[in-house]
Amino acid sequence: MRSVFRSMFVVSVALLAFGGVSVASASATAGPEWFVKGESLPAGKVKATTSVNLKGIQINQTPANFECEKEGGTGEIAGGVPGTGSATIVLKECTLDSEPGCQLSSSSGGKRVLGQVTLAVKTVLVFPVGGTGEALEALVPAGGAGANVFATLSIEGRECGLLNGKLAVFKATGTEIKEPAFNSRCGMLARVGQVKSGAFATLASEAQTTEGALNFPASRITGGELWQPASGTFKEITCESQFLESRTTVAGTLKQELSPSELFGWKV
Repeated sequence: MRSVFRSMFVVSVALLAFGGVSVASASATAGPEWFVKGESLPAGKVKATTSVNLKGIQINQTPANFECEKEGGTGEIAGGVPGTGSATIVLKECTLDSEPGCQLSSSSGGKRVLGQVTLAVKTVLVFPVGGTGEALEALVPAGGAGANVFATLSIEGRECGLLNGKLAVFKATGTEIKEPAFNSRCGMLARVGQVKSGAFATLASEAQTTEGALNFPASRITGGELWQPASGTFKEITCESQFLESRTTVAGTLKQELSPSELFGWKV
């Protein structure tokens, strides 16, 4: 199946002015956290994960829309409140939509890899704004404090036109996440759920599955509510990305499983 990336909007000037901070309205007292084999995953405990493309992930924005045919990833989830994690997502065979001769590429180990994009991310579980009926996962670049770049990409090929040879930064431009101490801006929000009848479905608190899923909906998620243990309050965050100097949204679904396979989910 095809992977594809679509444009996410840059955070508004008003939100930047206020730092995107507010006392959020989630009704839970804390959380969400990871839930494995019927128990909360304790702080300090990690579980390995793998991911594969389920239904298209796109990078879509003006002036170019790129499609990636294949996806694979490895990572981990970590216990605590809120639950956190990390992942390396590798997108392969990435070409300009309808123009296979124009490829999106990135560097790996000092060597440029045509048609491939590698994204290293850190993750944290959040609630949607105003509710606790499902969990979201916020993704930030994993480059360390202040490193808000997912990847530096190049566009190469005979059919790229004015884009040929152009270097472009795919970066996070949303709220800076300081608790947990990522100290980088949030770039993407995904719904946490399961694979059911071959498609993404929501997963309620304390429900479990061996076939989890992360869904980046085509209709943009505007933000989330992140638990702040130090203050005992929620902080409202916005997650936004930019690519080729344009607002960029991500859309599609990844199948995510524990390795080795175990029942897992999330809980309030």
